[in-house]
Amino acid sequence: MHIVINTLLLLAIRLKAFGLLGLMLQVIPSKRPWVANKLLSIGYLEQSSMILKAFQPRTEYAQRLKERVDSMEKIRANGLNFPVVQKKRQGEKNILLALHNSLPYDKAGYAIRSHMLATNLIKQGIQLTATTRPGY
Repeated sequence: MHIVINTLLLLAIRLKAFGLLGLMLQVIPSKRPWVANKLLSIGYLEQSSMILKAFQPRTEYAQRLKERVDSMEKIRANGLNFPVVQKKRQGEKNILLALHNSLPYDKAGYAIRSHMLATNLIKQGIQLTATTRPGY
């Protein structure tokens, strides 16, 4: 069944004949959320939205998918509005450096780069605390 649906879906997309897709969705209503998700995953937001708006979601999965597509459409229509961030005051220069591994226990490239980075930051007057992962 999935092979038939995949084939019809790809055919509808390639031909841009979403009338065929609509016919398929009338024949197999339980596959509407699946088809909408497939369309969304390959970049057809508008068509995915059309499918989800035309039919009442019957499952929690379909409802969540509809909410996700609706929020994407809202962002597409209105853009993202981020609040203006006030510049933070500059205080003391303290850094916590979390290391995966460190010298002298590991002499891998990561440990050497981390050691050189920490050494140079300290030379620039930055107060630095380095720690390794728990259990290291």
